[in-house]
Amino acid sequence: MSQRVILTLLITIGIVLGLVDAVDLCQQLRALPTPGPCSCPGVDSKMLCPDFEMYYEYNDSALLYIACKGKELQFNHTDSLSVDFSEISKLEVKSCVVNVPLKDTLDAIGIRDVRAVHFDSLTRFENPLPLSGLNLTKVEINVEHITLPNDGNLLPDSEQLEEFLLCYSDINSLPNNFLSDKSHLKSLYISGSKNLKNLPQVIPIPSLEKLYLDQNNISTITSEHFSLLSNLKILDLKQNPIKTIAEDAFKSNLELKRLHLQFDGPRLPEGIFRTLTMLTELKIVNGQLEHIQDDLFSNQKQLRTLDLSGNQLTVLQGSIFHRLNVLEHLEINDNHLNAISRNIFSMSNKLRNISLNRNQFTKIPANPSDISPFNHLTFLEKIELESNYLTEIGTWANHATLAVLQLSYNSIRKLNINTIPRNLHHLNLAYNKIEHIDVDEETLVNRQDLLLSLEGNPLTPDCKLINFIQTVRKGSLKAHLSKQYENLSIDQLYCDLEPSLCPHECNSCRVIGPERQLVLNCSYKNLEKIPPIPPDIYRNSSSIVLDVRNNSIRLLPTTHSNPGFGLINTLLLDNNLLETWSVANLHSNLSMISLNNNALYNLDRQLVEFIMGLPNLKNLHLLNNHWPCHCKLAKQMHWLQSKIVNFTALTCDSGRKLTEFEESCENDMLAFVLISFIILTLIASGFAFYYRHHSSIKKWLFVNQLCLGCASEVDVDTDFQYDAFISYSHRDENFITHELVPKLEAPPQKFRLCIHLRDFVPGMLIETQILNAIATSRRTIVYVTQNFLRSEWTRHEFRLAFEQSLRENRTRLIVILATDVQRLDQLDPQLRVFFSTTTYLRADDEKFWQKLVYAMPHRDVVQLQREQKAQRAEQHLRNSSLRESNRKREQLDLADIAFTRLCLFHTSGNTLSSRHICIADLNIPGASKIETLGA
Repeated sequence: MSQRVILTLLITIGIVLGLVDAVDLCQQLRALPTPGPCSCPGVDSKMLCPDFEMYYEYNDSALLYIACKGKELQFNHTDSLSVDFSEISKLEVKSCVVNVPLKDTLDAIGIRDVRAVHFDSLTRFENPLPLSGLNLTKVEINVEHITLPNDGNLLPDSEQLEEFLLCYSDINSLPNNFLSDKSHLKSLYISGSKNLKNLPQVIPIPSLEKLYLDQNNISTITSEHFSLLSNLKILDLKQNPIKTIAEDAFKSNLELKRLHLQFDGPRLPEGIFRTLTMLTELKIVNGQLEHIQDDLFSNQKQLRTLDLSGNQLTVLQGSIFHRLNVLEHLEINDNHLNAISRNIFSMSNKLRNISLNRNQFTKIPANPSDISPFNHLTFLEKIELESNYLTEIGTWANHATLAVLQLSYNSIRKLNINTIPRNLHHLNLAYNKIEHIDVDEETLVNRQDLLLSLEGNPLTPDCKLINFIQTVRKGSLKAHLSKQYENLSIDQLYCDLEPSLCPHECNSCRVIGPERQLVLNCSYKNLEKIPPIPPDIYRNSSSIVLDVRNNSIRLLPTTHSNPGFGLINTLLLDNNLLETWSVANLHSNLSMISLNNNALYNLDRQLVEFIMGLPNLKNLHLLNNHWPCHCKLAKQMHWLQSKIVNFTALTCDSGRKLTEFEESCENDMLAFVLISFIILTLIASGFAFYYRHHSSIKKWLFVNQLCLGCASEVDVDTDFQYDAFISYSHRDENFITHELVPKLEAPPQKFRLCIHLRDFVPGMLIETQILNAIATSRRTIVYVTQNFLRSEWTRHEFRLAFEQSLRENRTRLIVILATDVQRLDQLDPQLRVFFSTTTYLRADDEKFWQKLVYAMPHRDVVQLQREQKAQRAEQHLRNSSLRESNRKREQLDLADIAFTRLCLFHTSGNTLSSRHICIADLNIPGASKIETLGA
């Protein structure tokens, strides 16, 4: 093996021991000159090198696990890292070929104190074993082929060996002095060697305490084989075809506590266990034992566990267990037992668990007059009788400590839960022949701790089964049932009442489901009236289904004449001779009435209203009756449409469907409904359109002064001088004064605006006037252009307006972005913050003027209407005054002309003073004016 393999192994061992940091070791592996396939698969305790057919895994603090996958385990180099391997004391080698002394291999990697070695899945081990030089305390070898030394000195350098295991090998015998030099050996396992038939004449290892010789082919046990094993405590001889065993085979094994053996004879030698007084566990299993002597276990007073399973026993009788006073566990499975003596356990009252599975019991006790053999067992906790031929559960009520009763795979036909002990936790009755469960409600009270296993039983769906399943589903009892019952709806379960309880006019009376619905089948009995329902059956029923189809019934009873009739939920009256029915025949419990194929012809309004008022009635069948063909009946049927089944199939006497009459009789109603539907659709569409476009609609209405109640909003600013103050650059004065202001101040809005050019007082500080304009205006309109952005004063005005809006926490700014400002990154930081959080207007928007007007203060609709009325009154007054003024002016003009002519006539040739006298003497309107003109 190359130096690289040695380094890989050392790195891996270092990882698994945790003596060197795993990351560093993996890094060293990757740093090798020639990278290979070895890898650390994500855990510190394992490194996998598939190319070398070897991997190493660390299992616990002292165990190193090596698997070679059939390759040879050898190391030709001793190079190593500075790693301390002194902690390794256990070594497991799997599928490795070991041809050199293991000590040399381990010394090469610094492992020098291995105490236990396990060779697993080996194919061959030659003599001498490659274990020389290792002072081992435990050696385990699972090998197919092994050669044992003739002198028996298998491990010459392991004087301290305490445990040796040789399993599944092809050895056929053991040397007479096998391991005789191992004075410290306490446990010896020679198992699974099918060729091993003979033991050494004497097993020469007096120190042995545990000897396992199971799964071999040993057929004879002599009196000498174990004669030197005076310290033996455990002896396992099971799965050996022992046909002959000496009576004194165990005479020297006085300390023996556990003995397992298989005996292929009909009976054991007398007194074979006489010296084994310390025995606590005895298993004689899977043999041919047919008979047990009464005194076979007479000296085993310490015996607690006895297993006689897998033999040919047929009867347990006599006093075979009378001396077993402390026996707790008894197993006699897989025999042919069919009877047990009534007193067989009378002295073994400490028994807790008894297992008698797969025998041939039919009854326990076999004679009904006998006392049960289990009656003496006051501490019994578990008994198993699976796979027998029992037909009854038996009596267990007196066993207060019994917790588990296993009775599956028998022939039990009936379950009476009243006989089950109150403390029983599990009763397994699976795969029996139980058809009926005899149980009452009181028995099932407070049995939550009881689990019943009833799978594979042909349970009959009777009334008691309904109660039982209902109890299980309520949680009062736990049970395992067959899938057909586990998944079955409890409403599908039913039971038939005794014939004596059923009315003699009926065919059967059946109870269905947990609600105990009573179904009375009285069909095809040629009845002329509905039979009375006896109180004994309807008193415990939640509802009644009455089937009286195919009879000759002409009249229905009332609840007064037949009290049980008032409990009926479902009434089946098809194919009878009914002609009339009334309110007196119906009651509130009805949920379904079937009246098909009768002779009904009337359906008055009172009956219709009563039927509609029955809350539980959901299904009404009225097909194939003598319904008249007229609109009144069609209207009545229409009212009952929600309750009538197959309403569209109803026909009248002529064979015509009643729905056709409904259509012809209610054309007007249909037209009304259609028109109403169209109107409602239009209204709904209008509301939907308004909901979707309400903002644009309100803007348009407000701008055009239409439906102001829908468009106007009450402005909280009621004490302001101006509606808006306009902030702009003086270079943009042309747009402001010639477009913006005229349009906003024009009717119908007539906003009051404040602008520099017109409303600022000359001589006052500009900043004071700006602050005053902002404070006395409901809005501040900012017209942002390139000129605005270049002006310090305009930007200062914006900041003042923005701060005022923030202080009042209201939208007061209306920003108009001119067409020459296209990019927001041209703005200063404060303007960018505003534009990133607030909606603004663009002057090139086609709806710019509508949006601007809508952004201005809204007056209350009443206020707007009053202002409009006041404007109209003022305009009317102004027009009237103007007309009066024009009329007076016309009169003055006429008077002036006439008077002038008159005066000129009277004063012709006189002096000016004469004319003054003329003017003063004339008492006519306009004289003073004429006088002035004359002067």
